[in-house]
Amino acid sequence: MLTHTIVHPNLGPAELDAMVDWHDRLSPAGWKVYTLWSPPEHPTGAGWYLDDEETGFPFLERVRELGPRIVCAHKGIAGSVASHAPASASPRDVGPAA
Repeated sequence: MLTHTIVHPNLGPAELDAMVDWHDRLSPAGWKVYTLWSPPEHPTGAGWYLDDEETGFPFLERVRELGPRIVCAHKGIAGSVASHAPASASPRDVGPAA
């Protein structure tokens, strides 16, 4: 069985630091992220993007450092009413991040 380790990089640097322990202890086959939501201190509900300077790039750099270089992100469908999905549900950042 292959598993993913969930990371919430939008919670800040401590989450990225924890990835080192998770990598060693859990040996994930990939990293799972949910870009749809903002952290509690940013209640805009705007979420974050894989290609943004504040959250996405630091997370991807940590993935690159640690491995495995597999990121699974929930994109596209964000609820039962598509028109109410946050903008960060769009897959527009996947290509630039890759």
